[in-house]
Amino acid sequence: MTARYLLGDRRFEIEVLRYAYPRTEEATAFDGALNLDFGHETTANWLDMRVLLADGQRSREIRGEIMLTYEVLALTEWLEDVAGGDYNVMPFSGMELNPELEVTRLPARGPVLRVTIGPWFMDDDDFMMDFDADPLVLRMFAIDLRREIGPFPVRPPRALEVIRSRTALFRTLHRKDLSWRRYAR
Repeated sequence: MTARYLLGDRRFEIEVLRYAYPRTEEATAFDGALNLDFGHETTANWLDMRVLLADGQRSREIRGEIMLTYEVLALTEWLEDVAGGDYNVMPFSGMELNPELEVTRLPARGPVLRVTIGPWFMDDDDFMMDFDADPLVLRMFAIDLRREIGPFPVRPPRALEVIRSRTALFRTLHRKDLSWRRYAR
């Protein structure tokens, strides 16, 4: 499934393909090999994605590690704010600055959603496209994007995973202890 913002011949699509590091051990090894400071919770949450901006005459598509799981969730909230009429929101961009979204006002056109894919992945200039900020289309895009991110929950920091596993072990041992007492009457 792909989240699509379609108005006329203009289209903005976001598709989440997979976690960039499907197994958390890969993310941990990657962090360790590069001595990264931002930690497991960042690397483990990178998503391989496809983003497309197109109209009838031109298009640009990017693929790769584009956004983090929690950045996609933040984008859905941002879109819902704009759909609700908050046109004074700060521009949205993730860690990699792709895609970048902002709401602007054009004379005689009203609020406009401006989507930019920068030169981060390409050697040429920014690729920008304007869409009318239609509240219904924005809400549907946010809903589709939430569905798109659904199979890819935010992975917790490594320390939280250790705490959860120890808590689960404690609960398991505690249950065994209770069952033992039940039989020892």
